[in-house]
Amino acid sequence: MPCPLLVESVRLKACPQALLDQTESVLMEPVHEVFEIVVRLAKELAADAGSDVPQAIDRDTKLFGASGLFDSVGLVSLVLAIEQEIADRFGVSVALADEKALSQKHSPFRTVGALTDYAVGEIEARRG
Repeated sequence: MPCPLLVESVRLKACPQALLDQTESVLMEPVHEVFEIVVRLAKELAADAGSDVPQAIDRDTKLFGASGLFDSVGLVSLVLAIEQEIADRFGVSVALADEKALSQKHSPFRTVGALTDYAVGEIEARRG
C-alpha cells in the first residue's frame, strides 16, 4: 500500500514514520557509502600487498597494529586512496591524516568503523 504522503502531499500527518525512514536513509547514506569505500579499498590494497584478506571485513576489523591489515606504509596508502575516492565521490577534499586525526584520544585508524566515522565527520564538516 503506497504511503498517503506520496499520493497526496496534503496528508503529511498520515505517514510520519515514512518521513522518518526517508530522513534517516538520507542522513545515513554517506556512512554506508564511506564504509563501502573503506572496505573495498582495504581489500584491494591488502591483496595487492600480499596480505591475507579476511572474507568478511566489518566495522571492528583492525586496520593497523599487531593484528591489523596494514603496516604503516600500507595504512598511508589506504588513507590517501580513501581521500581521493571521497573527493571523487562527494566533491569535497578531506585530509584524514592531519594533526586533528593524529591528536585524537582514540586513533581513527584503529578499525574500519573508526576510520569510516572519522571520514564521514570530515565530509560533513566540509559540506557545512
